[in-house]
Amino acid sequence: MDEPDESFETQLQLNLAAPYYCSKLFGKVMRSKRNGHIFNICSIASKEPVLNGGSYSVTKSALLCLNNVMRQELAGHNVKVTAVLPGQTITSSWEGTEIPENSFVKPSDIAEVVFSALNLSKGANIDEIIIRPVTF
Repeated sequence: MDEPDESFETQLQLNLAAPYYCSKLFGKVMRSKRNGHIFNICSIASKEPVLNGGSYSVTKSALLCLNNVMRQELAGHNVKVTAVLPGQTITSSWEGTEIPENSFVKPSDIAEVVFSALNLSKGANIDEIIIRPVTF
């Protein structure tokens, strides 16, 4: 836990506070309309802590917990809630590394599984989507 305190505060705001307030706002609208689906990007780090990434893992774990609470609270109002837990995903933050491209999930893969979950029948919900690279 050698991360600076500022790192924790930043991760807390980005990974927990922002999704909390967005989900709360949209959840109220969806609840009143008795229809909707909330997706939160929780990361595989919410279940498998990242070495030297304590603040990231902790805040993503808290988001997964929040997601589970919201799913229970909104289920009776016909609002679905799904946690998306991607593994290592190819983004600009990996530019310049020598990790093979097949060691990453593509954002389009994540979008495809989210779209599939969104299009399930009204009576079905996927609680969690775990998607990770085949190799790492």
